[in-house]
Amino acid sequence: ELFARAARDCHEPGRLARLMTYARDDFPRALVQDWREEALGHWSRHRPIADTGTPEPHQSEKLLLYGTTLIGAVLTPWLFVAWQIGDGDLAVVEHDGTLSRPLAPAEEDLGDETESLCGREAWSAVRMHWAPVFDQSRTPRLVVLSTDGLSKSFASGDGYRQFVAGLDGRLASEGSEGVREVLPHWLEQASKYSGDDTTLAAALRHASTVTGGGPPDLPDVSPAAPPDAPPMDTERNTET
Repeated sequence: ELFARAARDCHEPGRLARLMTYARDDFPRALVQDWREEALGHWSRHRPIADTGTPEPHQSEKLLLYGTTLIGAVLTPWLFVAWQIGDGDLAVVEHDGTLSRPLAPAEEDLGDETESLCGREAWSAVRMHWAPVFDQSRTPRLVVLSTDGLSKSFASGDGYRQFVAGLDGRLASEGSEGVREVLPHWLEQASKYSGDDTTLAAALRHASTVTGGGPPDLPDVSPAAPPDAPPMDTERNTET
């Protein structure tokens, strides 16, 4: 919340540079520290009653029980910035329809292994996407945050990208209310294929500023999926 307030007034070049340094270096440390304090505080309030003589778990063991991934973003008229640690997906549809995944790792994690907030130096594993907006007409028209249960529900590597492109098209043709009604069904469908949580949060630019061609249909979750589009949802994705 504090960062969002600072970002609203960061269009001056000097302030923008200082905010970028904070977002890259200091914010991840503060984020991890706050999370650890919350996790350890919860442990202290709700720790299991142990037999007398049972040693207190080490702090790292306590944090491991709460270990989780994280993905989040702040959007203002002047700035789009996002952070991620561990799995999950950030997809951005630019003003011209170009689709990108700016926080995707260079190499995918193996199996279910992933970075987590409970890591020893978790702040160093936080990835950041920094995108100042100098021309309001070039503001991204759609930003999608989702848990990895969604992207893992597709039969091919391009399935998630096609889903986001289709979501962008449906939003343009039907509006947010129409998509909002069917989104839970899509997400429920996707979770059946991935066997994992499927959670999605999205920011849509006002319809009056969106331009582009006709919308494509949303893809199926897999070749065997029904003709409806697949589900999405913002997963907690807890690693233990």
